[in-house]
Amino acid sequence: MSSEAPTSASVYAAQAKAAQKPRKEICIVGGGFGGLYTALRLAKLPWGNDTPHITLIDKRDKFVFLPLLYDLAAGYADLGEVAPTFKSLLEGTGISFVQASVTAIDLPSKSIAVAGALCDDLNGTALCDAADETRDLPYDDLIIALGAEPVPDLVEGAREHALPFYTVEDAYRLQLALRALRARSDDAPADVVVVGGSLCGVEIAATIAGVLDSARITMVTRAPELLSAAAPANRAAGAAKMRALGVDVRTATSVESVAAGAIAVRARDGGANGEAGADDAETLRADLIVWTAGSRPNGLLRGVEGLSLDARGRVRVSATLAADGLDSVYCLGDAAAVDGADGVPATAQAAMQQSDYVAWNGGAAARRRQRAPLPFRYMDLGQMVSLGAADGTMSALGERVTLRGPAAAAARRAVYALRMPTAPQRAAAAASIAVNTAAKASSLLLDMGLSVLDKLMDKREQR
Repeated sequence: MSSEAPTSASVYAAQAKAAQKPRKEICIVGGGFGGLYTALRLAKLPWGNDTPHITLIDKRDKFVFLPLLYDLAAGYADLGEVAPTFKSLLEGTGISFVQASVTAIDLPSKSIAVAGALCDDLNGTALCDAADETRDLPYDDLIIALGAEPVPDLVEGAREHALPFYTVEDAYRLQLALRALRARSDDAPADVVVVGGSLCGVEIAATIAGVLDSARITMVTRAPELLSAAAPANRAAGAAKMRALGVDVRTATSVESVAAGAIAVRARDGGANGEAGADDAETLRADLIVWTAGSRPNGLLRGVEGLSLDARGRVRVSATLAADGLDSVYCLGDAAAVDGADGVPATAQAAMQQSDYVAWNGGAAARRRQRAPLPFRYMDLGQMVSLGAADGTMSALGERVTLRGPAAAAARRAVYALRMPTAPQRAAAAASIAVNTAAKASSLLLDMGLSVLDKLMDKREQR
C-alpha cells in the first residue's frame, strides 16, 4: 500500500472534478429580515468544496429595516440607513439576487416561477423590466420567507382612502402628507386618525405628533387596551405618552367604513365612547387616516399545492422549521406556524433568530451532516418602542432592565445599528446616529439660547 502524499497533479485533478460537479441550488423567497439574514448566514457556513449557489428573490430592490420606517417618515433617518439596496448588501458574498415577483412555486418539480420586476421608485415612476415575461428558477432546497401583507380590503374604503404603513413608499407618502398638512393656508389644526393600537400604531401617533404639534390625533383600536401584546412597562409608558400628547384613544372600537375626509367607527362593550353594553356609531372627520391594523401571511402561499397551512394561512413547520411532509423546504418569519411555539411573536427579532436555525439546519442537511437538526427556541431579548424623536421606552431581560425617555431613544438607535445585516451598514447607521445626535444637541442649544434672549428682551422692555 502506498502512503505517498498526493501530488500537485492529483490535487488539481480533484479540484477540477469538484469544479465540474453541479452546485446545489438554494433559493430563498422573500428578502425581509428572515430571508436576507438566512442568506447571509448560509453564505458564511464552512461548506468546503460543496459551496452551494444561493439565490435571494424579492420583488423590490431594497431591504427595509422596518423598525426605522418611523424615523424615515419623520426625517430622523435617511434612506440609505433604513432601506439599503440588496445589491450593496450582498456585494462580495457570492449570493445572487433576483428582483422579480414570484408568481408560483411548484414543489414536485422544484421550481419557482418569477415575472419581471415591477415596482414604484421613490419619485412615483413605474420601473418595468419585462414584466410580462415569466421564467422558472430551479432549486434543490427552498426557504420560504415571504412574510405578511396588510389587509385593508377588510373594511370598505380603507384601500382607497387610508394610508398603509408597511413599505418605504408608504413612509415617503406619509412624509409628503404631513408636509402638505403643515403647509395648509388655514390655521385650523389637522385631524388625523390612526387605526391600530399595537406598537406600530403608537409609534406612528408619536411620530405624527412630533411633526404636527397642533394636530388632533385620534387612535382607534379593537383591542381593550393599547399595546396589549407589549411588556407591561412599555404598555404603561406608551399609554402615558399618548395621554401627554393629547391623543384621543378609542379602545374596543372597530372601523365600519372609510371615506374621503371621514371614518366611521363603532364603540362596543364599554369602549372609549360608551358604557358597558353600549353600541355607539360615530363618524370622525379626518384629514389623514393612517392604517396600521391587521396583516395576513402572503397570499401566494394559499396557491402552493403540497404546503400544509394552518387556519391563518401560515405554513406548518416542525420545531426545526422544516415544512411538514416536505423534504428540503423550510419556512420562517410571519409565514411560519412553528409546532409547539405558539408564543413566538411576529417580529423582526423572531425572524432574525429563526434565520440562524434555518441556515444551520438547512446547511447541515445540504452537507449531509450526520447530526440531528436543532429545534428552534425563541429567546425574548426585550422590546423597544419609539415615542418620538428623543423619547422612547425599552425593557429587557424580563423587565429587569427598563429605560425611559431620551436614554431609551438613544439605546434603541444603537441596538438597531448593531442589528444591521452587514458591517458597512452598521458603520453607516452609527455615523447617522452621531450626526443626528449632534444636530439635535445643536438645535437644543439654539432653542435654549433663543429662550434666554427672549427673557432678556422681555426684561429690557419692562424697564
